[in-house]
Amino acid sequence: MVHETVYEEIVAESVKTYVDNLTAEDSTCLKVHYDNALNENEKAVLKLFVSKLSMHSGYDPVADNAKDRGEIRSLSYMAVKQYLYFAANDALPIRLIKNAEELQTSLDGMGVVPSR
Repeated sequence: MVHETVYEEIVAESVKTYVDNLTAEDSTCLKVHYDNALNENEKAVLKLFVSKLSMHSGYDPVADNAKDRGEIRSLSYMAVKQYLYFAANDALPIRLIKNAEELQTSLDGMGVVPSR
């Protein structure tokens, strides 16, 4: 799964084409998740997670700046949907998940799968 903010951050046209081909060919291979697919209750919970997680990052949800946007919005979406694992090689999501109790991120039930 890829969250829409991460998809939007893809700069290289060849990578974007690759992702588009994967999502078009077989939805079980790769899926882009969009916030507009959430119901109103889920959108409210998403907003809470974005607010809670962004305080530990460089992302400002009001300004919607690029710094850490993909990580924060991806983690928030996954938390709303109660996904169990987040693949990451970035220190921020790893810290927010592994130190969930200490940082009070409410990501206690999520694990990290290190990616290469």
